[in-house]
Amino acid sequence: MTRLKYIVLIVLVIAIVTTVIVAVVLPSLALPVAQPKISPSVTRLNITAVVLGFGDFADRVVEELSGRVDKVIVYSNFTPEILRYAGRSTVVVLSSEWLELNADREEVKEMIRAFADSGSMIYVNGTRAGVLQKMIYEMWYEEGKASGMSPEALQELRERMESIPKESRTGMGYMKVSEKHEVFVSGSLEDALKTLAEYRGSLLTK
Repeated sequence: MTRLKYIVLIVLVIAIVTTVIVAVVLPSLALPVAQPKISPSVTRLNITAVVLGFGDFADRVVEELSGRVDKVIVYSNFTPEILRYAGRSTVVVLSSEWLELNADREEVKEMIRAFADSGSMIYVNGTRAGVLQKMIYEMWYEEGKASGMSPEALQELRERMESIPKESRTGMGYMKVSEKHEVFVSGSLEDALKTLAEYRGSLLTK
């Protein structure tokens, strides 16, 4: 009987030691297991992107905007239908080559004015993005004349407008935040989207 007790005791001791080894010692000796990387949440804009240009320009822009905006609409040329998208929740992406070729058309000037007045972000890519800045200054000049701006102020505005080079090192964006606050963005389309997000925080989702 005593021998049986010793055997049971030994079995219990072995079981306890084994449990301690499994629960405490082995985990401390195990190699660290690589944890899966958690992708950061992608910031998405509740906006419509209107892309206007020709060639592979539109394909590149659509690829860049993929997953960043709700909807991308592509046009190869101006049509009055584009104006239906003018609004604070729209970014218009223009090819600088297309804009330079069409900047003198009255309907294109009206398009720029409509998107600007509605608070849309207007972005022009390429090395001729200065064309957009000249068009905006021309718009300011015409508004100044209509509102009775002094001849001196108009002359200064015209001189600044005429001194703007069409060539640019980067793309350029423009947005009318309010009646007294307008911003130019010099940089990439991503820079323009970041600026839009800063001023239109309500358009952000995750």
